[in-house]
Amino acid sequence: MSNFRFQEYTTSGAFNLSLSRTQVAALHRIATGGDHYACTATAALERKGLIEALAAPEDYSPDRQEYRATAAGLLCVSLLAEAGLTQGPRDAMAQEIASLQAEVEDRRAEAHTARTAARSALARLDQAELDLTNERARQAGGKLRVHLTRRDPTPDVSRDALNQMVKP
Repeated sequence: MSNFRFQEYTTSGAFNLSLSRTQVAALHRIATGGDHYACTATAALERKGLIEALAAPEDYSPDRQEYRATAAGLLCVSLLAEAGLTQGPRDAMAQEIASLQAEVEDRRAEAHTARTAARSALARLDQAELDLTNERARQAGGKLRVHLTRRDPTPDVSRDALNQMVKP
């Protein structure tokens, strides 16, 4: 089900979701199931499509209005919690995503180190093969070869240190 009010609010110009402190508090209270009475903040949140009015149960006073957060409002509450603007805990899914992103970054860093060590090892192998070929040519009185070799990205790193870069 589409939230036409939120779509209209966000597409009516450049997307800018502006919430006052009162609106943040009201949205958080409504999203977490707390009682909240109609006020200017709820009217603004309703216009923005972050909450919607519900019919109050018949045993409530006739001037009582209940609200619930829309899907956009719940997402907004998650962003507000992430920003530290509410007293509630961060969304569990947001915490899991942040943890997984950190793990991916760690693996990327390890892969980068391994690729750098591999490039260095290949460059050193190329140079050793060229040196061996040229030494054999010198001993046989032949011509020395000039080959383009790979660039060693870590020329100052010892072979032992290079081996340690890729070992866990």
